[in-house]
This record gives sequence, C-alpha cells and structure tokens, in this order.
Amino acid sequence: MKVDGHRTVLWRTEDSVRLQSRTGRDVTALWMDLAVAAMSLPPGVILDCEAVVYVAADDGSVHISFAAAQSRALSRPRRARELADQHPATYVAFDILAHPGAGFPDLRPRPYTERRQVLLDVLADAGPPIVPVWSTTDLEEALLWFETLEGTGCLRTTAVSHTACWSDASNALVGCSALCPVRTVGGMELAFYSSEGWESWGLSGKPTIPEGMAFLVDDDLLFEDGRGLRATAVANEWLRLRPTESCPAPSSWGTYARILRDWIVAAQLHGVQVFDTRDRLKALLSTYAVDRATGDPKRRLGAVTWNQHMSVLGMFYRWAMAEQYATAMPFTYQQAVMLYAETVREVLVNQARRRVPKEHVTIKYLEDDFAATFVNGLAGLRPDGSEEEGPGRFRGRHLARNGAVGELVMSSGTRLQEFSYLLVCEIPPLPPAPRLMPIAFPLPEAITKGSKFRVTWTSYGALARVHSYLSLERMLACEGSVWRPPRRWGAPLFVSEMDSRGGRVNGRRVQWHTLRPAERRRLVAPDGGSMLLAVRSDGGPFTAWSTVFERTAHRVRERSEPRFPHVHPHCCRHTFAMATMERLVAGFYEQAARLSAAGSDADAALSHYLTTTELKFPRDAGHSMLTPRGRVLRVAAGSPAA
Repeated sequence: MKVDGHRTVLWRTEDSVRLQSRTGRDVTALWMDLAVAAMSLPPGVILDCEAVVYVAADDGSVHISFAAAQSRALSRPRRARELADQHPATYVAFDILAHPGAGFPDLRPRPYTERRQVLLDVLADAGPPIVPVWSTTDLEEALLWFETLEGTGCLRTTAVSHTACWSDASNALVGCSALCPVRTVGGMELAFYSSEGWESWGLSGKPTIPEGMAFLVDDDLLFEDGRGLRATAVANEWLRLRPTESCPAPSSWGTYARILRDWIVAAQLHGVQVFDTRDRLKALLSTYAVDRATGDPKRRLGAVTWNQHMSVLGMFYRWAMAEQYATAMPFTYQQAVMLYAETVREVLVNQARRRVPKEHVTIKYLEDDFAATFVNGLAGLRPDGSEEEGPGRFRGRHLARNGAVGELVMSSGTRLQEFSYLLVCEIPPLPPAPRLMPIAFPLPEAITKGSKFRVTWTSYGALARVHSYLSLERMLACEGSVWRPPRRWGAPLFVSEMDSRGGRVNGRRVQWHTLRPAERRRLVAPDGGSMLLAVRSDGGPFTAWSTVFERTAHRVRERSEPRFPHVHPHCCRHTFAMATMERLVAGFYEQAARLSAAGSDADAALSHYLTTTELKFPRDAGHSMLTPRGRVLRVAAGSPAA
C-alpha cells in the first residue's frame, strides 16, 4: 500500500539521524520527532519512507492528511515543532537501502522480497512511530483495502507478484512488487528506464531498452490482461523504436510518451479502446479536441502544441496499423501540394490540425533598438546603456554573465541548448585586434538540433565581452569551487589535461564534440567548478536562461518600455536571422569584405562573403519564422534599417 505523505530518506549515522527530501534538502529539523525515534535503529541503516500525519475528523475517524504533512514540510523549524505537538508524525517505511550491521552495506541490487524481510527484521524492535508499510499477499484482503481505504490517504493498494515493475526506491526495473487487482481509470504513470542493478532481475541478459527511455505503466502495473497486450504495452514498444526513427534526442522521448499518455487516459475516461473502430475513435478525437481547446485551463493546448500532438499520434497509429495492432485510425488526411525551394511534392495533411497565426501576424524577433535594450537589460543597465542610480536601481546578480551571454546569442543565433551547454573551452579565441568581419563560431554536433555540426558566426564585440566575463567574473566564481553534480545527474566527470578539442575525463581521453548535454553538465574543471560557459556563484552550471530572459523582458516593460514584448531564447535566434538578412540586402557584408580585403584579412573576407551571400541568405530567407518581408524590402529599397 502506498500512503500519501512527504517522501524522505532516513540515514542512521553512528551518532545521529539525518532526514533528506527527494530533492536533496535536509529536513531533519522539520521532522525532529521522527529523528529522535529513529535513534533506536542500528547505525548504518538507510530507509526510504513516507512521513505521514494522522488527523482526526469530526466524526471521530482518523485518516492520513496530506495537507498536514505538507504544512510540516513547508514550515520553519519552530513552527514544525508546534505542529508536531498537535499532530505527531508517523514514519511509514517501504524499503531499506542499507544495513551494514547485518552484512548488507548496499541492499539495492537485491530482490525486493529479500529487502522487505530485512526491513521487517530491523523495524521489529523499533516500534511506532517508525513502522513498515502495510502489505498483503491475500487477494481478498487487497480488494477490501482498495474498497475501504482509497481516499483516506492511501494512494494505491497492491498484492505481491513476481512480475517486473517500476520501483521508485531503486529507480530501475526490478523483479519486485505489486499488481493492483482493480484497475483505476486514468491511473497511469510515466517513468524513465534505468538499467542499474539489472543483474538482480533474474534475466538472462541486459534488456535491449535505451537508457533513459520513457515508458508508460498502468496503475495496476499490468502490461497485459485477458484480452492480450494493453495499449500501454503497445505504446512502449513504439516508444522504444524512436531512437532509430527520426527521434534520437532523449529529451523528446518524454514528450512523445506524455502525448500518448494523455490520449490513452482520455480513451479510458470515455470507455473507448485505443484500437477501437474508426467511428468510435473519431468521436473520441472530437471530444478530445474540444477538451484540449476550451476545457480545463491547465489542460488547454495552443495551436502549435496541438498540432505537435496530432503529428505524434498520427505516427503512432500509422505504425500500429502497419504492425496490425490497429485496424483504424481517428484521423482524416487530405492530399496537398507543397512548394519549397523550387521543389514540388505531394503531402498528406492531417485534418485534425488547427490553423496557426499567419506569418504576418506573429512577431518573433526584436527590432534593433529593442535588441539593444534587451542586452542592456540583461546587464542591469538602462535602455541607453547607462547605469541606473538611486535607491530603486536594479541590484541583480551575475549581470556580467547575463549580458555577455545575451549579446553572444544575439550576434550568433545559437539555440537554447547550444549556448546553455557550450563548454568554456569551445569559445573561439579572441582575435588580437578588433575586426569588422564576423568571427567563425563552430558548434559541436552533440548539442545542435538534429545532431549536425554547423558553423555560425559572431561579432568581435560580443566575443570580447564573453572573454571579459571568462577572465574575471567566471574565474572568481570557479576559484576554489567545491561544486559537484547532484547524485540524480550521475557520477561526476573530472576533467584534466584539456585543450580546445578535448581532454581527459576520469582518466580517459574524450573529444568535446562527443559529449551530450547530460554529460556536459556533470563535467568538473581541473581547478574546480563547472566546465559550462555560464556558472552560478558557487561555480556550478547555470542553464535557466528562459527564466532570465523572461524576467529581464518583464523588468524592461515595468521600468522603461511598456510595449516591450515577451522574449524567449529562440526569439534571439530570429533576431539574429533578421539582422543578417538586412545586412545582406543592404550590402553590409560586401562592404565589410572590401574593407577587410584592403588590409591583411583578404582571404577570410572573401571566403566569408561568398559563403554568406550564396548559402546563408537563401536558407535564412526560407525560414518560416522570418516573415516580415516589408522590412527586408524597405532595406533593399535604400531606406535605413530600423
């Protein structure tokens, strides 16, 4: 049985007890009554538990109150002691992770049935308020629990089985736990696969499931029933094929799984099978479309997001029909002709897609004056670049970092993932003297969209600002830093003997371009701190740029320019593309090439000019987001750029 409380891990050390939340925060002071009781446990024991609070109702009945547990967890220590006097807590342990005194320094690789027995032995002498979670192997008793305890603070009742399922405690598929004899509508969980401890699952070999793959699990933890494979099992089979079918990015697997989960839950809610007849599926799609467009505000989807959902569901149903899982799909397709770059081809258009705003309606870039205002805002300056004065001046942190990275993004058009996970040693060197020609800026394929290596460019001023940040503010933040990646990210990757191409990572030579974002954020520099370009004050990596950009835009609107738009990272990419097209049309690069050719940079100028005019312009001009043709025509006609 799973109870509704505050998830914590308890360490019984040699002379004390420590409680930690699932986010890594020390919460011992908030649950001091439990910490005192846990002193009776053997030293070295580690328990995975729920801290719950029982509250009496008006009719005299007692139930588990999640609100009371949350109040305790969110309070200050003094207030927590007052709440403990009113409603003492109970520690419901559902797993034991270590018991060195009994010869088990690490119990996680062992089967849950064995861990359960060790847990019962340890808690036999402890007594309340530390108790093992309630469980049964009797089907009738489990049914009785489900009927009588659901809604009293018990989230799920289960009966023991030997089928493999998901275990929160070990964060892996293990042969352990529970199958609920009654299936609840809408009860579905999204989890991510980890092969850690697979040797203990009783399998002949390691499962052929991609690490970190998203998968769906029904609330009863069954993947098949009397009618055969469930829709969740079929969905998981399709999800497992995504890395080889145009979806290699692990960050997209969870999105695909969430889209399928929402659709399957909607089908269960309306009593429709996921692979039902076409008429029933089309009726479900109509109801689903109305719900996601005008229903609960928390569940509404914009046109672009809805179209993404329809695209994913369309791929899923086409695959299911090819594999003979489905005999019909809910979508109607219409044939259309698409013209792009002088190429004509016929395509099928899903009629369930919504119309999106026309290109001349949506503005997704900043004009030159707004772009300068935004970069100054990131640096904590006024729109004109002067410093704020007076008691109401903005006192933001990391202004040098924000301003340097913001200008780099504006001048290079890098995407959010690209500049967030760029390593400090991948920043191009600063030329010895200022130059008018842009500077080549290679981007490794491990962090680019589509995993394709590409080269963009940046300005001398933006690059100089980044190097100034590296040599002062970033150096001070990382100096003597003891930062290490949190355990949930994985083991630290210590770097030594590094250069611009690679370095030794945990003693092994590695090329930087092979490291993906999840690995890059775990890199620890030789002198301490993160290897990423942007760092926090403790030397750890900083990647929350969407928040920084949105807050900066909000501050500009409040303090100086009410018309200032919302700014997201991709808006900077569009701004870069529009500025590039303006300069191309106005002959900016042609003039720059001539000026540089007169000096010592003739070859670089000619190469960049030819590359820019012949390749970059047609590609950027075809970008669907770069839409205000009037602006480009205005520049071409000879009027000054805005």
